[in-house]
Amino acid sequence: MSTTSRYRLLPLFLFFLFVLNACRDEPVSPDLFGDLEGVVLDEEMNPIAGVSVSTTPASSATITDDLGMFRISSIAVGEYVVSFSKSDLKGRAVNVAIRSEELQSIQVIMEEKTEEEEDDSALVFPHSPSPEDGAQGLESTVQLAWAADSLNAEGITYNLVVYQGSQDQIFDQRLGLTDTTYTLNAFQGQNYFWQITTVKGGLEKAGPIWSFSTASSTNNRLVFSKMTNAGLQLFSGNVASQAEVQLTRFASGVYWPRINPLNDLVAFASLEEGRWQLYLTDLDGSTPKKLTTLPMDNYHSYGGGFCWSADGKYLIYPHYDKLYRIDYNGTGLTEFATAPADRHFAEVEWAPDNSRLVTRVIGSTVDEDDIYLMDRDGGNMILLVANQEGAMRSPSFTLDSRHVLYTVDKSGSTSVDGRQLDAGIFSIDINSLEITDLSFGKPSGTNDFFPRVSPDGASLIFQNGSNQAGASADIIVGNNLSDSELESRTLVFEDAFYPDWQ
Repeated sequence: MSTTSRYRLLPLFLFFLFVLNACRDEPVSPDLFGDLEGVVLDEEMNPIAGVSVSTTPASSATITDDLGMFRISSIAVGEYVVSFSKSDLKGRAVNVAIRSEELQSIQVIMEEKTEEEEDDSALVFPHSPSPEDGAQGLESTVQLAWAADSLNAEGITYNLVVYQGSQDQIFDQRLGLTDTTYTLNAFQGQNYFWQITTVKGGLEKAGPIWSFSTASSTNNRLVFSKMTNAGLQLFSGNVASQAEVQLTRFASGVYWPRINPLNDLVAFASLEEGRWQLYLTDLDGSTPKKLTTLPMDNYHSYGGGFCWSADGKYLIYPHYDKLYRIDYNGTGLTEFATAPADRHFAEVEWAPDNSRLVTRVIGSTVDEDDIYLMDRDGGNMILLVANQEGAMRSPSFTLDSRHVLYTVDKSGSTSVDGRQLDAGIFSIDINSLEITDLSFGKPSGTNDFFPRVSPDGASLIFQNGSNQAGASADIIVGNNLSDSELESRTLVFEDAFYPDWQ
């Protein structure tokens, strides 16, 4: 065969080797096992026969022989709690690590029960957890269940402790439960550990620590604050299904949440020692951290008014007659803009196309406010909407950045406490300055606040609530947004405030 012919066959040979290799099975990691043996003795070092021995997670169960010895073979490698029980002895539990192809040997000392402990309850360690130990991807509502059999269950109660993230951060704790189930309202995207202790009289038996994790909620791109027993907290929601998930249990409350336009971060305001500060958390509500030391303040501060930059790299927030810029990691605090004379900044919003910002400035009275446009460097402030008869609130852009949405109290109320009676949503064309009332279908005696455009630009989401002082509010979607009106209004979340939709 000529040299030329051999080179012609080489590609075919290499292709054959590639196909042959591709057809090979992927290697399978072998299951790994170890063994456990031990001896059970009394306080005088005499062997004890007939002691029940079991493990959690479950492997095999056995009893000790006449020499107090036991052996459990072929246990999958991992961490176990080995439990020892006999009716006339105090129960014991020992943590053991099983390693591959190794024999673990332990010695256990068991004590006799005192007279007070001599009853027929025969408490056993809690076992058979549901969800099973190590379960992943659970929904936020978790039904915890366990078994703790006894010869006499009368008078037995259960103490439950749940840890979030680590075993030193208690998330929930319940004492004296009489049922072997408990419904836990967990957060999405978190790891949890939980433990049950059975209690009767002076007897207590703490079970092993089990774990589970919940699925992430980052598919929910709508966030809002909602009233809970722990005050206003951060929630995410899905408009189509109207499903909602609590994300935080923050001691000082969560106000005005705003999603970063480019990633899964949420900024929010919270009161710390009477001052409004900015905080940041992931979209699953984990790892909240404080960003600011210079607070958000103005003539009538109510804990909001900040915004993300269009590129998501930093936040802009008001401090009296200044706007400040701070990087999302809490560094780089710099002065961004100065308000007109005798005015404070109250709210600011960045245009989606990164062309400009809109801001509301206020005077010393609550109904004294104007809306300005400014360049993206904080300069060249241009008056867009001059002071109205009623107070204005919540300027924001439409998706095309050509219109600014805001609310006006059409009643013209000048209440000294800032209470509004008939706030409705308006839109102004930045170029023509034509103003359109979008308050179609608003129930009488209510206010619309905080309008935000949906991600596709076709709908509005906003807060609607009674004009009575201290009244709750709901989040509404106004469908089929046009230049003239909203065709319909749909309630999506009750008792909720400050919506943001990205």
